[in-house]
This record gives sequence, C-alpha cells and structure tokens, in this order.
Amino acid sequence: MLLPSGWLIVFFNDSWPEELEGENLERLSEGAELMAFVAEEGTMFSLSLGYVDGEHVWTITHDSNQGLEHLEVEGEPPSEFAAIRDRLARSLEEDQDPCDYLFDAPPELSKAVTGFRHDKRIQGIEGDAFTVLERT
Repeated sequence: MLLPSGWLIVFFNDSWPEELEGENLERLSEGAELMAFVAEEGTMFSLSLGYVDGEHVWTITHDSNQGLEHLEVEGEPPSEFAAIRDRLARSLEEDQDPCDYLFDAPPELSKAVTGFRHDKRIQGIEGDAFTVLERT
C-alpha cells in the first residue's frame, strides 16, 4: 500500500517473516530508503531497522525481558527518534506503577517517519486498503 506520506508499506501478520532477513532488506533498499519494524505484543519485543541504498544504517531494539528500561540503539536513527525516546523515558520515570513505555519507541518512530503504526488508523486512508498476498 502506498501511504499518504509517500512511503510504500508491506505489512506481515508474522512476528519475523523470512522477508525481513538482512540480505533481503539490503536488496530492497538499493537506490531507496527502507524502514522495517516489528512489534510483538505477546512478548513486548519491538524493533526498528533502517536501510539506505543497500546498507543497514541503524537499529532500535526494545526487549522487556531485559527490563522496562531496555532500549538498544545502534547507528544513527532518524532525527525524530530522540524526542520519542525522551518522552517515553520520562513517562516511565514519572509513573509510580510503570508499564512498558519503551516498547512504543519503534512503532512511534515508524508513525513519525512514515505515517504508519501497526495498531492505529492511517490518516488519509479509509477502510481496508491493503492487498492480501500469500506465499507460493
């Protein structure tokens, strides 16, 4: 689906499809910018990956099994990330009975950059605009 932001989205109803393997993302991002993200709510694991012109340039990982404060950042994520991280970390710090705020860092970054978040309506899109594809 082409988002109103100009980004093309491919959504998998699978926590880690084979299509997200590194070499596939490198190939898909040749001559383009690509963002992949995973939100596994059952285990409270979330991940964002950024590729530019065939190269993996950044990763953001949250794994609640490593604690509510866990947020691993590699490379230089998009500029929108700093404000998202700071806002979520502040919420975690201020909450007397904290929940897993940092899980939202990758989904919020996806929304800020592309306009898509897996659990929210896409502004400018009415109804179900996805085309269902099946592996052969």
